[in-house]
Amino acid sequence: MWSLSLHYLDEADHDDRLAFLHRLARHPRPHLRELLFVHWAEADPHGGLAAVRAIDDWSWRAGYFKVWGGMDIKAARAALAEEEREPLEQQMIAEYVANHPDEIAQHLHGDEGNFWMLKAMIAHLNQVPPDGFPILAQWSDASHKIEDTVAVAAAWASHDPKAALIWAQSRDDIRKRHASLVAVLEEQYRHDPDSALSHFEDLPPGKSRTQVAGKFAAIMARHDVDRALEWVDSLPTQGERLKGYGGVLPHLASQSPQRALDFAGEHAIRLDRLDPQDRDRFYEALQPWATADLARALRSLARLSSHMHAPWLETVAPDPRVAAETILTLKNSSFKQSAFAAAMERWCQQAPDEALPFASSLGDEALLRQSAALLSKHGPDPSALAEWSLTLPSLMREEIHNDIVARLAQQAPSEAVAYWRGMDAGEGLKQATTRRLLSQVHLPADARFEMLESLPQDQQAPLYDSVAYHNGHEAPHATSKWLARLPVGRDRDRAISSFLRVIAGERLGGPNIDHAGAFHWAKLIDDPAIRDQRLHDTLSIWRFADPEAARAALQESSIEDQTRSALEALFEP
Repeated sequence: MWSLSLHYLDEADHDDRLAFLHRLARHPRPHLRELLFVHWAEADPHGGLAAVRAIDDWSWRAGYFKVWGGMDIKAARAALAEEEREPLEQQMIAEYVANHPDEIAQHLHGDEGNFWMLKAMIAHLNQVPPDGFPILAQWSDASHKIEDTVAVAAAWASHDPKAALIWAQSRDDIRKRHASLVAVLEEQYRHDPDSALSHFEDLPPGKSRTQVAGKFAAIMARHDVDRALEWVDSLPTQGERLKGYGGVLPHLASQSPQRALDFAGEHAIRLDRLDPQDRDRFYEALQPWATADLARALRSLARLSSHMHAPWLETVAPDPRVAAETILTLKNSSFKQSAFAAAMERWCQQAPDEALPFASSLGDEALLRQSAALLSKHGPDPSALAEWSLTLPSLMREEIHNDIVARLAQQAPSEAVAYWRGMDAGEGLKQATTRRLLSQVHLPADARFEMLESLPQDQQAPLYDSVAYHNGHEAPHATSKWLARLPVGRDRDRAISSFLRVIAGERLGGPNIDHAGAFHWAKLIDDPAIRDQRLHDTLSIWRFADPEAARAALQESSIEDQTRSALEALFEP
Protein backbone atom coordinates (compact mmCIF):
# COMPACT_ATOMS: atom_id res chain seq x y z
CA MET A 1 0.00 0.00 0.00
CA TRP A 2 2.75 2.44 0.94
CA SER A 3 4.71 1.69 -2.20
CA LEU A 4 1.61 2.21 -4.33
CA SER A 5 0.96 5.56 -2.65
CA LEU A 6 4.52 6.66 -3.26
CA HIS A 7 4.09 5.91 -6.96
CA TYR A 8 1.48 8.66 -7.25
CA LEU A 9 3.40 11.32 -5.29
CA ASP A 10 4.91 12.74 -8.46
CA GLU A 11 1.44 14.06 -9.36
CA ALA A 12 0.46 15.14 -5.83
CA ASP A 13 0.47 18.75 -4.71
CA HIS A 14 2.34 20.15 -1.71
CA ASP A 15 -0.49 19.77 0.79
CA ASP A 16 -1.03 16.14 -0.14
CA ARG A 17 2.66 15.38 0.19
CA LEU A 18 2.77 17.14 3.55
CA ALA A 19 -0.21 15.16 4.86
CA PHE A 20 1.42 11.98 3.59
CA LEU A 21 4.66 12.93 5.31
CA HIS A 22 2.97 13.37 8.69
CA ARG A 23 1.33 9.97 8.34
CA LEU A 24 4.71 8.48 7.42
CA ALA A 25 6.32 10.03 10.52
CA ARG A 26 4.33 7.56 12.61
CA HIS A 27 5.33 4.59 10.51
CA PRO A 28 8.02 2.26 11.92
CA ARG A 29 9.77 1.66 8.58
CA PRO A 30 12.39 4.40 7.95
CA HIS A 31 13.15 3.21 4.39
CA LEU A 32 9.70 4.42 3.32
CA ARG A 33 10.65 7.88 4.59
CA GLU A 34 13.74 7.81 2.35
CA LEU A 35 11.60 6.87 -0.66
CA LEU A 36 9.44 9.88 0.01
CA PHE A 37 12.53 12.12 0.32
CA VAL A 38 13.68 10.93 -3.11
CA HIS A 39 10.35 11.83 -4.72
CA TRP A 40 10.21 15.18 -2.98
CA ALA A 41 13.84 16.15 -3.69
CA GLU A 42 13.27 15.47 -7.40
CA ALA A 43 9.91 17.27 -7.73
CA ASP A 44 10.06 20.09 -5.15
CA PRO A 45 13.26 20.11 -3.04
CA HIS A 46 12.56 23.37 -1.17
CA GLY A 47 8.99 22.31 -0.49
CA GLY A 48 10.28 19.04 0.91
CA LEU A 49 12.72 20.92 3.15
CA ALA A 50 9.91 23.09 4.52
CA ALA A 51 7.90 19.97 5.27
CA VAL A 52 10.63 18.14 7.16
CA ARG A 53 11.37 21.31 9.15
CA ALA A 54 7.75 21.21 10.33
CA ILE A 55 8.47 17.87 12.03
CA ASP A 56 10.50 18.48 15.20
CA ASP A 57 13.04 15.74 14.60
CA TRP A 58 16.63 16.53 13.65
CA SER A 59 17.12 13.12 12.03
CA TRP A 60 14.43 13.95 9.44
CA ARG A 61 16.34 17.03 8.27
CA ALA A 62 19.62 15.11 8.23
CA GLY A 63 18.04 12.33 6.19
CA TYR A 64 16.46 14.75 3.74
CA PHE A 65 19.72 16.63 3.15
CA LYS A 66 21.49 13.35 2.65
CA VAL A 67 19.09 12.45 -0.18
CA TRP A 68 18.94 15.94 -1.65
CA GLY A 69 22.73 16.32 -1.54
CA GLY A 70 23.12 13.09 -3.44
CA MET A 71 21.06 14.61 -6.26
CA ASP A 72 22.15 18.25 -6.24
CA ILE A 73 24.88 18.94 -3.74
CA LYS A 74 25.30 22.64 -4.59
CA ALA A 75 21.61 23.47 -4.06
CA ALA A 76 21.46 21.40 -0.88
CA ARG A 77 24.53 23.06 0.57
CA ALA A 78 23.13 26.52 -0.21
CA ALA A 79 20.00 25.64 1.78
CA LEU A 80 22.10 24.59 4.78
CA ALA A 81 22.66 28.23 5.78
CA GLU A 82 19.48 28.08 7.88
CA GLU A 83 20.22 24.70 9.47
CA GLU A 84 22.60 23.29 12.08
CA ARG A 85 25.18 23.43 9.37
CA GLU A 86 28.19 21.45 10.45
CA PRO A 87 26.82 17.97 11.22
CA LEU A 88 24.35 18.08 8.35
CA GLU A 89 26.89 19.25 5.80
CA GLN A 90 29.51 16.79 6.94
CA GLN A 91 27.08 13.89 6.61
CA MET A 92 25.78 15.08 3.25
CA ILE A 93 29.21 15.64 1.72
CA ALA A 94 30.53 12.33 3.00
CA GLU A 95 27.59 10.57 1.41
CA TYR A 96 28.10 12.41 -1.86
CA VAL A 97 31.84 11.69 -1.96
CA ALA A 98 31.18 8.01 -1.34
CA ASN A 99 28.60 7.77 -4.12
CA HIS A 100 30.27 10.01 -6.73
CA PRO A 101 34.00 9.20 -6.74
CA ASP A 102 34.34 10.32 -10.35
CA GLU A 103 33.36 13.88 -9.41
CA ILE A 104 35.77 14.25 -6.47
CA ALA A 105 38.44 16.08 -8.46
CA GLN A 106 35.84 18.56 -9.71
CA HIS A 107 34.76 19.42 -6.17
CA LEU A 108 38.33 19.59 -4.92
CA HIS A 109 39.17 22.29 -7.43
CA GLY A 110 35.85 24.05 -7.24
CA ASP A 111 35.32 24.12 -3.50
CA GLU A 112 38.65 25.28 -2.14
CA GLY A 113 38.79 26.07 1.57
CA ASN A 114 35.65 24.25 2.63
CA PHE A 115 36.35 22.64 5.99
CA TRP A 116 33.63 20.01 5.81
CA MET A 117 34.64 19.00 2.33
CA LEU A 118 38.08 18.37 3.85
CA LYS A 119 36.52 16.17 6.54
CA ALA A 120 34.58 14.21 3.96
CA MET A 121 37.63 13.76 1.74
CA ILE A 122 39.73 12.55 4.68
CA ALA A 123 37.12 9.87 5.28
CA HIS A 124 37.61 8.73 1.65
CA LEU A 125 41.29 9.41 1.00
CA ASN A 126 41.60 6.24 -1.05
CA GLN A 127 39.30 7.83 -3.65
CA VAL A 128 41.18 11.14 -3.92
CA PRO A 129 43.03 11.52 -7.27
CA PRO A 130 46.78 12.36 -7.02
CA ASP A 131 46.31 15.93 -8.23
CA GLY A 132 43.83 16.53 -5.41
CA PHE A 133 46.30 16.11 -2.55
CA PRO A 134 47.97 19.53 -2.87
CA ILE A 135 44.54 21.13 -2.48
CA LEU A 136 43.59 18.90 0.45
CA ALA A 137 46.93 19.70 2.06
CA GLN A 138 46.25 23.39 1.68
CA TRP A 139 42.80 23.00 3.24
CA SER A 140 44.27 21.14 6.20
CA ASP A 141 46.03 24.34 7.32
CA ALA A 142 42.60 25.68 8.30
CA SER A 143 41.83 22.63 10.46
CA HIS A 144 42.50 22.87 14.19
CA LYS A 145 43.08 19.12 14.38
CA ILE A 146 46.60 17.91 13.74
CA GLU A 147 45.25 14.49 12.85
CA ASP A 148 43.67 16.00 9.72
CA THR A 149 47.08 17.21 8.55
CA VAL A 150 48.65 13.85 9.43
CA ALA A 151 46.02 11.90 7.47
CA VAL A 152 46.48 14.02 4.36
CA ALA A 153 50.29 13.91 4.63
CA ALA A 154 50.37 10.12 4.96
CA ALA A 155 47.95 9.56 2.07
CA TRP A 156 49.84 12.00 -0.14
CA ALA A 157 53.14 10.29 0.71
CA SER A 158 51.79 7.01 -0.64
CA HIS A 159 51.49 8.71 -4.08
CA ASP A 160 54.31 11.27 -4.07
CA PRO A 161 56.52 11.20 -0.93
CA LYS A 162 58.92 13.85 -2.19
CA ALA A 163 56.16 16.40 -2.83
CA ALA A 164 54.49 15.53 0.47
CA LEU A 165 57.80 16.02 2.31
CA ILE A 166 58.38 19.43 0.72
CA TRP A 167 54.89 20.50 1.74
CA ALA A 168 55.31 19.20 5.29
CA GLN A 169 58.54 21.18 5.74
CA SER A 170 56.79 24.38 4.71
CA ARG A 171 54.15 24.35 7.48
CA ASP A 172 54.19 27.46 9.69
CA ASP A 173 52.56 25.67 12.62
CA ILE A 174 55.50 23.86 14.23
CA ARG A 175 53.32 21.07 15.63
CA LYS A 176 51.78 20.39 12.22
CA ARG A 177 55.22 20.55 10.64
CA HIS A 178 56.67 17.89 12.94
CA ALA A 179 53.58 15.68 12.79
CA SER A 180 53.30 15.80 9.00
CA LEU A 181 57.03 15.17 8.51
CA VAL A 182 56.82 12.09 10.71
CA ALA A 183 53.67 10.91 8.90
CA VAL A 184 55.36 11.21 5.50
CA LEU A 185 58.51 9.42 6.63
CA GLU A 186 56.55 6.68 8.38
CA GLU A 187 54.42 6.02 5.31
CA GLN A 188 57.49 5.92 3.10
CA TYR A 189 59.47 3.73 5.52
CA ARG A 190 56.69 1.16 5.36
CA HIS A 191 57.27 0.75 1.59
CA ASP A 192 60.89 1.83 1.02
CA PRO A 193 63.03 2.18 4.18
CA ASP A 194 66.18 3.27 2.35
CA SER A 195 64.39 6.10 0.56
CA ALA A 196 62.84 7.25 3.84
CA LEU A 197 66.29 7.37 5.46
CA SER A 198 67.61 9.31 2.51
CA HIS A 199 64.78 11.82 2.74
CA PHE A 200 65.43 12.33 6.46
CA GLU A 201 69.09 13.03 5.76
CA ASP A 202 68.02 15.69 3.25
CA LEU A 203 66.15 17.63 5.95
CA PRO A 204 67.90 20.89 6.87
CA PRO A 205 69.60 20.90 10.30
CA GLY A 206 67.71 22.55 13.13
CA LYS A 207 65.04 22.03 15.75
CA SER A 208 62.55 20.43 13.37
CA ARG A 209 65.01 17.81 12.21
CA THR A 210 66.02 17.10 15.82
CA GLN A 211 62.40 16.60 16.89
CA VAL A 212 61.62 14.41 13.90
CA ALA A 213 64.71 12.28 14.62
CA GLY A 214 63.12 10.93 17.81
CA LYS A 215 59.80 10.09 16.16
CA PHE A 216 61.48 8.54 13.14
CA ALA A 217 63.75 6.44 15.38
CA ALA A 218 60.66 5.11 17.16
CA ILE A 219 59.13 4.20 13.79
CA MET A 220 62.29 2.30 12.83
CA ALA A 221 62.42 0.56 16.23
CA ARG A 222 58.95 -0.86 15.71
CA HIS A 223 60.34 -2.72 12.68
CA ASP A 224 63.96 -3.39 13.70
CA VAL A 225 65.27 -2.09 17.02
CA ASP A 226 68.91 -2.97 16.29
CA ARG A 227 68.90 -1.12 12.99
CA ALA A 228 67.28 1.83 14.75
CA LEU A 229 70.02 1.91 17.41
CA GLU A 230 72.70 1.72 14.75
CA TRP A 231 71.05 4.56 12.84
CA VAL A 232 70.71 6.75 15.97
CA ASP A 233 74.41 6.23 16.75
CA SER A 234 75.23 7.61 13.30
CA LEU A 235 73.29 10.87 13.73
CA PRO A 236 75.59 13.91 13.51
CA THR A 237 74.52 15.95 16.56
CA GLN A 238 74.17 15.14 20.24
CA GLY A 239 70.65 16.58 20.31
CA GLU A 240 69.50 14.34 17.46
CA ARG A 241 71.06 11.30 19.10
CA LEU A 242 69.37 12.06 22.43
CA LYS A 243 65.99 12.42 20.73
CA GLY A 244 66.67 9.25 18.77
CA TYR A 245 67.55 7.25 21.88
CA GLY A 246 64.35 8.52 23.49
CA GLY A 247 62.40 7.01 20.61
CA VAL A 248 64.23 3.67 20.59
CA LEU A 249 64.71 2.89 24.29
CA PRO A 250 61.02 2.16 25.08
CA HIS A 251 60.97 -0.47 22.32
CA LEU A 252 64.28 -1.93 23.46
CA ALA A 253 63.02 -2.05 27.07
CA SER A 254 59.91 -3.96 26.03
CA GLN A 255 62.18 -6.64 24.48
CA SER A 256 64.95 -6.69 27.09
CA PRO A 257 64.72 -4.31 30.09
CA GLN A 258 68.22 -5.05 31.36
CA ARG A 259 69.73 -4.58 27.91
CA ALA A 260 67.97 -1.20 27.62
CA LEU A 261 69.28 -0.08 31.02
CA ASP A 262 72.80 -1.32 30.25
CA PHE A 263 72.74 0.41 26.88
CA ALA A 264 71.62 3.68 28.48
CA GLY A 265 74.35 3.40 31.08
CA GLU A 266 77.08 2.68 28.55
CA HIS A 267 76.02 5.67 26.44
CA ALA A 268 75.55 7.95 29.46
CA ILE A 269 71.92 8.58 28.56
CA ARG A 270 70.25 10.48 31.42
CA LEU A 271 66.57 9.57 31.53
CA ASP A 272 65.76 13.01 32.95
CA ARG A 273 66.77 14.56 29.62
CA LEU A 274 64.47 12.42 27.50
CA ASP A 275 61.21 13.69 26.12
CA PRO A 276 58.60 13.11 28.90
CA GLN A 277 56.43 10.94 26.65
CA ASP A 278 59.41 8.76 25.67
CA ARG A 279 60.47 8.50 29.31
CA ASP A 280 56.97 7.47 30.36
CA ARG A 281 56.91 4.79 27.67
CA PHE A 282 60.31 3.58 28.86
CA TYR A 283 59.07 3.27 32.45
CA GLU A 284 55.93 1.52 31.25
CA ALA A 285 58.00 -1.04 29.36
CA LEU A 286 60.00 -1.72 32.54
CA GLN A 287 56.96 -2.38 34.72
CA PRO A 288 56.74 -6.21 34.53
CA TRP A 289 60.48 -6.56 35.05
CA ALA A 290 60.57 -4.04 37.93
CA THR A 291 57.65 -5.71 39.69
CA ALA A 292 59.55 -8.99 39.69
CA ASP A 293 62.80 -7.48 41.00
CA LEU A 294 62.18 -4.00 42.44
CA ALA A 295 65.56 -3.59 44.14
CA ARG A 296 67.48 -4.40 40.97
CA ALA A 297 65.32 -2.07 38.89
CA LEU A 298 65.70 0.83 41.32
CA ARG A 299 69.47 0.39 41.54
CA SER A 300 69.67 0.47 37.75
CA LEU A 301 67.41 3.50 37.45
CA ALA A 302 69.32 5.38 40.15
CA ARG A 303 72.32 5.45 37.82
CA LEU A 304 70.28 6.95 35.00
CA SER A 305 67.89 9.35 36.70
CA SER A 306 67.76 11.89 39.50
CA HIS A 307 64.05 11.54 40.24
CA MET A 308 61.33 8.95 40.50
CA HIS A 309 57.85 8.96 38.99
CA ALA A 310 55.36 8.31 41.77
CA PRO A 311 52.65 6.68 39.58
CA TRP A 312 55.18 4.23 38.14
CA LEU A 313 56.48 3.30 41.60
CA GLU A 314 52.93 2.73 42.80
CA THR A 315 52.32 0.38 39.85
CA VAL A 316 55.44 -1.74 40.35
CA ALA A 317 55.32 -1.65 44.18
CA PRO A 318 51.70 -1.28 45.37
CA ASP A 319 52.73 -1.84 49.03
CA PRO A 320 54.37 1.46 50.13
CA ARG A 321 56.18 -0.22 53.04
CA VAL A 322 57.91 -2.60 50.63
CA ALA A 323 58.76 0.29 48.35
CA ALA A 324 60.15 2.45 51.17
CA GLU A 325 62.22 -0.38 52.69
CA THR A 326 63.63 -1.30 49.27
CA ILE A 327 64.55 2.30 48.49
CA LEU A 328 66.51 2.53 51.74
CA THR A 329 68.94 -0.03 50.33
CA LEU A 330 70.01 2.43 47.61
CA LYS A 331 73.09 4.57 48.00
CA ASN A 332 72.48 8.18 48.93
CA SER A 333 71.37 10.14 45.90
CA SER A 334 68.73 12.60 44.75
CA PHE A 335 67.00 9.63 43.10
CA LYS A 336 66.79 7.94 46.49
CA GLN A 337 65.19 11.01 48.05
CA SER A 338 62.60 11.46 45.31
CA ALA A 339 61.76 7.74 45.25
CA PHE A 340 61.50 7.60 49.04
CA ALA A 341 59.28 10.69 49.07
CA ALA A 342 56.95 9.07 46.53
CA ALA A 343 56.66 5.88 48.59
CA MET A 344 56.43 7.65 51.94
CA GLU A 345 53.73 10.06 50.80
CA ARG A 346 51.59 7.15 49.63
CA TRP A 347 52.19 5.39 52.96
CA CYS A 348 51.26 8.49 54.98
CA GLN A 349 48.04 8.80 52.99
CA GLN A 350 47.09 5.13 53.39
CA ALA A 351 48.30 4.25 56.91
CA PRO A 352 49.90 7.19 58.78
CA ASP A 353 49.91 5.37 62.12
CA GLU A 354 52.10 2.65 60.58
CA ALA A 355 54.35 5.16 58.80
CA LEU A 356 55.07 7.08 62.01
CA PRO A 357 57.18 4.42 63.83
CA PHE A 358 58.96 3.64 60.57
CA ALA A 359 59.93 7.30 60.22
CA SER A 360 61.23 7.30 63.82
CA SER A 361 63.68 4.54 62.91
CA LEU A 362 65.27 6.44 60.04
CA GLY A 363 68.90 7.33 60.54
CA ASP A 364 69.19 9.54 57.47
CA GLU A 365 68.50 13.16 58.46
CA ALA A 366 67.30 14.23 55.00
CA LEU A 367 64.84 11.33 54.78
CA LEU A 368 63.64 11.97 58.32
CA ARG A 369 62.91 15.60 57.50
CA GLN A 370 61.13 14.47 54.37
CA SER A 371 59.02 11.98 56.33
CA ALA A 372 58.14 14.53 59.00
CA ALA A 373 56.92 16.99 56.37
CA LEU A 374 54.78 14.31 54.73
CA LEU A 375 53.40 13.11 58.07
CA SER A 376 52.46 16.67 59.04
CA LYS A 377 50.66 17.00 55.70
CA HIS A 378 48.88 13.64 55.60
CA GLY A 379 49.58 12.07 58.98
CA PRO A 380 47.83 11.49 62.30
CA ASP A 381 46.51 14.07 64.77
CA PRO A 382 48.81 17.13 64.55
CA SER A 383 49.06 17.47 68.34
CA ALA A 384 50.19 13.86 68.66
CA LEU A 385 52.55 14.43 65.76
CA ALA A 386 54.05 17.45 67.50
CA GLU A 387 54.62 15.35 70.63
CA TRP A 388 56.31 12.73 68.46
CA SER A 389 58.64 15.31 66.97
CA LEU A 390 59.95 16.11 70.48
CA THR A 391 61.53 12.62 70.53
CA LEU A 392 63.68 13.33 67.46
CA PRO A 393 67.40 14.05 67.64
CA SER A 394 68.14 17.55 68.93
CA LEU A 395 69.71 18.80 65.71
CA MET A 396 66.42 18.62 63.82
CA ARG A 397 63.88 18.59 66.64
CA GLU A 398 63.17 22.33 66.73
CA GLU A 399 62.73 22.80 62.99
CA ILE A 400 60.50 19.76 62.48
CA HIS A 401 58.48 20.40 65.64
CA ASN A 402 57.82 24.02 64.74
CA ASP A 403 56.88 23.15 61.16
CA ILE A 404 54.29 20.73 62.50
CA VAL A 405 52.92 23.22 65.03
CA ALA A 406 52.74 25.92 62.34
CA ARG A 407 50.72 23.55 60.13
CA LEU A 408 48.46 22.84 63.12
CA ALA A 409 47.91 26.60 63.48
CA GLN A 410 46.81 26.77 59.84
CA GLN A 411 44.40 23.84 60.20
CA ALA A 412 43.05 24.42 63.73
CA PRO A 413 44.23 27.67 65.43
CA SER A 414 42.47 26.95 68.74
CA GLU A 415 44.12 23.51 68.95
CA ALA A 416 47.50 25.08 68.24
CA VAL A 417 46.99 27.56 71.09
CA ALA A 418 45.90 24.76 73.45
CA TYR A 419 48.97 22.72 72.49
CA TRP A 420 51.25 25.70 73.07
CA ARG A 421 49.79 26.40 76.50
CA GLY A 422 50.29 22.79 77.59
CA MET A 423 53.64 22.33 75.86
CA ASP A 424 56.12 20.57 78.16
CA ALA A 425 59.53 21.18 76.63
CA GLY A 426 62.70 23.11 77.30
CA GLU A 427 62.46 26.88 77.54
CA GLY A 428 64.51 27.37 74.40
CA LEU A 429 62.20 25.18 72.29
CA LYS A 430 59.10 26.79 73.82
CA GLN A 431 60.38 30.25 72.88
CA ALA A 432 61.29 29.13 69.36
CA THR A 433 57.82 27.64 68.93
CA THR A 434 56.26 30.86 70.21
CA ARG A 435 58.18 32.96 67.69
CA ARG A 436 57.13 30.64 64.88
CA LEU A 437 53.46 30.72 65.91
CA LEU A 438 53.44 34.50 66.07
CA SER A 439 54.15 34.57 62.33
CA GLN A 440 50.93 32.63 61.57
CA VAL A 441 47.98 34.67 60.37
CA HIS A 442 45.29 32.41 61.83
CA LEU A 443 45.84 32.88 65.59
CA PRO A 444 43.26 34.69 67.75
CA ALA A 445 44.40 38.19 68.82
CA ASP A 446 44.27 37.48 72.56
CA ALA A 447 46.42 34.38 72.13
CA ARG A 448 48.93 36.34 70.06
CA PHE A 449 49.28 38.95 72.84
CA GLU A 450 49.62 36.15 75.40
CA MET A 451 52.37 34.45 73.39
CA LEU A 452 54.25 37.70 72.87
CA GLU A 453 54.22 38.54 76.58
CA SER A 454 55.52 35.06 77.43
CA LEU A 455 58.81 35.85 75.68
CA PRO A 456 61.72 37.65 77.30
CA GLN A 457 61.68 41.40 76.66
CA ASP A 458 64.62 41.30 74.25
CA GLN A 459 62.75 38.74 72.08
CA GLN A 460 59.48 40.69 72.05
CA ALA A 461 60.63 43.88 70.37
CA PRO A 462 61.57 42.34 66.98
CA LEU A 463 58.02 40.89 66.79
CA TYR A 464 56.10 44.10 67.53
CA ASP A 465 55.48 44.96 63.89
CA SER A 466 54.19 41.46 63.04
CA VAL A 467 51.83 41.43 66.04
CA ALA A 468 50.58 44.95 65.23
CA TYR A 469 49.78 43.99 61.67
CA HIS A 470 48.06 40.65 62.33
CA ASN A 471 46.14 41.76 65.43
CA GLY A 472 45.23 45.04 63.74
CA HIS A 473 43.08 43.08 61.33
CA GLU A 474 41.26 41.11 64.02
CA ALA A 475 41.18 43.45 67.02
CA PRO A 476 42.16 47.03 66.11
CA HIS A 477 40.86 48.52 69.40
CA ALA A 478 42.85 46.09 71.55
CA THR A 479 45.88 46.64 69.31
CA SER A 480 45.65 50.42 69.87
CA LYS A 481 45.66 49.90 73.64
CA TRP A 482 48.65 47.60 73.35
CA LEU A 483 50.57 50.07 71.18
CA ALA A 484 49.98 52.78 73.78
CA ARG A 485 51.80 50.68 76.39
CA LEU A 486 54.92 50.11 74.29
CA PRO A 487 58.06 52.09 75.11
CA VAL A 488 58.78 54.95 72.72
CA GLY A 489 61.49 54.14 70.20
CA ARG A 490 62.36 52.46 66.95
CA ASP A 491 60.53 49.19 67.66
CA ARG A 492 57.28 50.99 68.50
CA ASP A 493 57.67 53.13 65.37
CA ARG A 494 57.88 49.98 63.28
CA ALA A 495 54.82 48.55 65.04
CA ILE A 496 52.81 51.72 64.42
CA SER A 497 53.80 51.68 60.75
CA SER A 498 52.53 48.09 60.44
CA PHE A 499 49.30 49.02 62.23
CA LEU A 500 48.80 51.94 59.84
CA ARG A 501 48.89 49.53 56.89
CA VAL A 502 45.67 48.06 58.30
CA ILE A 503 43.66 51.08 59.49
CA ALA A 504 44.81 53.77 57.04
CA GLY A 505 43.23 51.96 54.08
CA GLU A 506 46.33 51.50 51.95
CA ARG A 507 44.41 48.83 50.02
CA LEU A 508 41.46 51.18 49.47
CA GLY A 509 38.97 49.32 51.60
CA GLY A 510 38.61 46.87 54.45
CA PRO A 511 36.60 46.36 57.64
CA ASN A 512 38.97 48.23 59.98
CA ILE A 513 39.53 51.53 58.16
CA ASP A 514 39.95 54.42 60.63
CA HIS A 515 41.40 57.47 58.90
CA ALA A 516 41.26 59.69 61.97
CA GLY A 517 42.88 57.00 64.11
CA ALA A 518 45.59 56.45 61.51
CA PHE A 519 46.37 60.20 61.43
CA HIS A 520 46.52 60.21 65.23
CA TRP A 521 48.95 57.28 65.35
CA ALA A 522 51.11 58.70 62.58
CA LYS A 523 51.64 61.84 64.70
CA LEU A 524 52.91 59.67 67.60
CA ILE A 525 55.82 58.14 65.64
CA ASP A 526 59.07 59.19 67.28
CA ASP A 527 61.42 59.29 64.30
CA PRO A 528 60.79 62.62 62.45
CA ALA A 529 61.56 61.27 58.98
CA ILE A 530 59.30 58.23 59.40
CA ARG A 531 56.61 60.39 61.07
CA ASP A 532 56.51 62.89 58.19
CA GLN A 533 56.28 60.09 55.63
CA ARG A 534 53.46 58.30 57.48
CA LEU A 535 51.55 61.56 57.95
CA HIS A 536 51.82 62.20 54.24
CA ASP A 537 50.67 58.65 53.40
CA THR A 538 47.67 58.59 55.74
CA LEU A 539 46.51 62.10 54.80
CA SER A 540 46.86 61.32 51.08
CA ILE A 541 44.43 58.41 51.45
CA TRP A 542 42.08 60.26 53.81
CA ARG A 543 41.69 63.28 51.50
CA PHE A 544 40.21 61.03 48.81
CA ALA A 545 37.75 59.37 51.21
CA ASP A 546 36.67 62.56 53.10
CA PRO A 547 38.58 65.74 52.09
CA GLU A 548 36.76 68.06 54.51
CA ALA A 549 37.46 65.85 57.55
CA ALA A 550 41.08 65.37 56.49
CA ARG A 551 41.61 69.15 56.06
CA ALA A 552 39.99 69.90 59.41
CA ALA A 553 42.15 67.31 61.21
CA LEU A 554 45.27 68.87 59.70
CA GLN A 555 44.24 72.40 60.72
CA GLU A 556 43.51 71.34 64.30
CA SER A 557 46.72 69.33 64.75
CA SER A 558 49.94 70.63 66.35
CA ILE A 559 52.48 69.89 63.63
CA GLU A 560 55.71 71.68 62.78
CA ASP A 561 55.27 74.45 60.23
CA GLN A 562 57.53 72.89 57.61
CA THR A 563 55.67 69.59 57.78
CA ARG A 564 52.28 71.36 57.82
CA SER A 565 53.14 73.27 54.63
CA ALA A 566 54.02 70.04 52.82
CA LEU A 567 50.78 68.40 53.96
CA GLU A 568 48.61 71.41 53.07
CA ALA A 569 49.96 71.15 49.52
CA LEU A 570 48.05 67.88 49.21
CA PHE A 571 44.78 69.85 49.18
CA GLU A 572 45.80 72.33 46.52
CA PRO A 573 44.00 71.94 43.17
